[in-house]
Amino acid sequence: MLGSASLAGAQFSLPLPDLGGIVKQKTGIPTGTPTQTPAPGTKTFAAPTTFRNADRRFEFVIPAGWLQESGDVQSEQGAVFQKSDRSISFTFHMTQMVPSFPAPASVAASLRQANEEMQIKKLLAAKRRDGGVKAPGTPRVIGWEVTESEKGSGGFQRIIWQCYDQDNYYFNFMTATEPAKFRAARAEMQQIINSITFK
Repeated sequence: MLGSASLAGAQFSLPLPDLGGIVKQKTGIPTGTPTQTPAPGTKTFAAPTTFRNADRRFEFVIPAGWLQESGDVQSEQGAVFQKSDRSISFTFHMTQMVPSFPAPASVAASLRQANEEMQIKKLLAAKRRDGGVKAPGTPRVIGWEVTESEKGSGGFQRIIWQCYDQDNYYFNFMTATEPAKFRAARAEMQQIINSITFK
């Protein structure tokens, strides 16, 4: 079983919280099928399920055969989802940085570091990834996405999208699995990361 606490190590310069110990035991607001989401950790989803965070205006899709292990999609501490066989996990959390925090400079520096980590084979992929539409009242996020190699995994191989919105909220969206299972799991992991959109 993938332990959510062990997946919550720092990726770059910002620490990640221990999601397994501090998240609230409450569901988010799902849409689509199923319309009634089971309590966290109790039942797998029969069909792909979309979750939305109302305040920060983002959503993502969890595949059929997964369950919500813990957490609250509406909280800053985030939520933990796992495939029913516990072979893959998806977690996210967010936190508001101070107004003076230089998000564009942070993204640029983190992407530079990620490109260097590709050179030393700690990452398989690294790219700039922005999202949302730049318009009044609509979040626009700036960020970067990385895919870890087995060498850089530290025990769990991950695909991570880190980004900032117009209010300087920092977001970390992460899928993870054991290195021995990564090749088989990679497409499903990427599918979840690709499903994350800001409205």
